[in-house]
Amino acid sequence: MWKRNKSSSELLRYLILAFVILLGLFTIVGSGGGSGDGGSSSDSSLTGEDYFYMGNDHAENGEYQEAIYDYTKSIELSPNNASTYYNRGTAYGHLEEYDLAINDFTKAIELNPAHAPAYYNRGLAYCYLEEYILAIDDFTYVIVLDPQDPTITSAYYNRGRAYGFLEEYFLAIIDFTNVIERDPENAPAYYYRGYSYNKLEEYILAINDFTEVIELDPTNPYTYNSRGLSYNHLEQYALAKDDFTKFIELVPDSPKGYNNIAYSYIGLGQLDLALESVNIAIDIDPSGIHYDTRGDVYKEIGDTDLMCQDYQTACELGFTISCDKQQESCGG
Repeated sequence: MWKRNKSSSELLRYLILAFVILLGLFTIVGSGGGSGDGGSSSDSSLTGEDYFYMGNDHAENGEYQEAIYDYTKSIELSPNNASTYYNRGTAYGHLEEYDLAINDFTKAIELNPAHAPAYYNRGLAYCYLEEYILAIDDFTYVIVLDPQDPTITSAYYNRGRAYGFLEEYFLAIIDFTNVIERDPENAPAYYYRGYSYNKLEEYILAINDFTEVIELDPTNPYTYNSRGLSYNHLEQYALAKDDFTKFIELVPDSPKGYNNIAYSYIGLGQLDLALESVNIAIDIDPSGIHYDTRGDVYKEIGDTDLMCQDYQTACELGFTISCDKQQESCGG
């Protein structure tokens, strides 16, 4: 979230993430490569390899609990097969059991230190647990292991996302650029590179990337919102207004577009429209950030009493920026 406090004509303090947090689902390895150490058969006379392929069938049908049972039986009979640990880890991943998934991916790596998919999926699991430094280490290993592997694009993308979560935006930009070089129509990479440029206050570069996203996917509303925020930063309020208007057309029940366009109207000197827009935002969602925006509108109008009242409400709702504004403008 953006939390800036410069003037009432600035952009809103948050940015919507338009796309999925991570690219690439946990994927199942298709072949077991034998039963490892041979093992002993179970009462049903099934081998570890039999259970492995039964687990694969369940996993491909989305039956992950059943797959885990079969992979576990396979491991009991053939404990040295990296692919079985890997596949059980993917099943745990689909069930959002990320700690268990990490344990299995780690075991797969112990058995096969060159198992790039295990590093990649362990990196995904670390991301879901917000262990971004560990995720970066795993994605980096995938990239270094085989720079020509076609899955390298996803490794760069997810490492870029992890860098973004750590606010390492320069490094994120490098990774998203690598993704774009390999896949010039990768809209999420353009979006998050634009997001990173925005965080670095490189608004023109951000706008260029958001525009590319819109050309690739003109129906995605959040890119219009993000580009509008960048235009507001550059005080190009008419262009910002157009983008927020498009966002509102696509997502009429979201308060964000109404809240953001209020700042564009302030910049354009259309305070009546600014007040009308932020009132709609408050009707949809009476949260602190929207009362703070209306306080900013009243400040521009010159109504100190209503300004202080809205800053007070926003502060009580937990929007701390408004507490500072109330102290500075209203005397506590």
